[in-house]
Amino acid sequence: MIDGTKLQESWFPTKQKFSVFLSHSHADEKLAVSIAGFLKKELNLNTFIDSCLWRYSNDLLREIDEKYCRHSNGTSFDYDKRNYSTSHVHMMLSIALSRMIDKCESVFFLNSGNSISIAEEISKERTASPWIYNELSLADMIEIRPINCYRDKFLQFSHRAYDAVNESSSLRIKYEVDKILRNFISLSKYDLISCAKEWRANKKSFQSALDYIYLSKNIIKQRDILIG
Repeated sequence: MIDGTKLQESWFPTKQKFSVFLSHSHADEKLAVSIAGFLKKELNLNTFIDSCLWRYSNDLLREIDEKYCRHSNGTSFDYDKRNYSTSHVHMMLSIALSRMIDKCESVFFLNSGNSISIAEEISKERTASPWIYNELSLADMIEIRPINCYRDKFLQFSHRAYDAVNESSSLRIKYEVDKILRNFISLSKYDLISCAKEWRANKKSFQSALDYIYLSKNIIKQRDILIG
């Protein structure tokens, strides 16, 4: 018997607190880490990047499959058992991601050609990564709370360790995300650099650098900022 709750918290812990959840493609992992470093150094914001804090889900799946999912001949895997183990591991990961997105004050999405493609036939933004689709959908569904509840949620910036499942030349699945991305607000590299400069000069007037970013993007008004 495997204790799924303990296993999930061991591989995908969610107790630590972060200000920003950074959703990104595995191919952009180095860039995502660089952005997190910038946010910490220049704006004193802690950013959650799954690959830096969580263990790799495929390694967990491999361990379970090797022990529980082989045929009696020991040379191949049982299809049904593999489906069962995969569904559990991916559910653990999805729930952990849900918790982290809900706990973070803001969700940033690293919008690149690795994460989003434009479908030529209908000019809609799509992603082939089930984990990006999952993260964006969660961010779209989770209630946006007042800042003072957990210190908002939607900012777009224009990781981990999950290679997109079933992403191969023989099986290619894409999800429309353009409606979700309409709820995000564009935040460019130059916006961040400008915010960092202004933050250094005016940080005493704000509780958090996120307040200045919100203000610069008209997400909040000056009167909404509470000075601690």
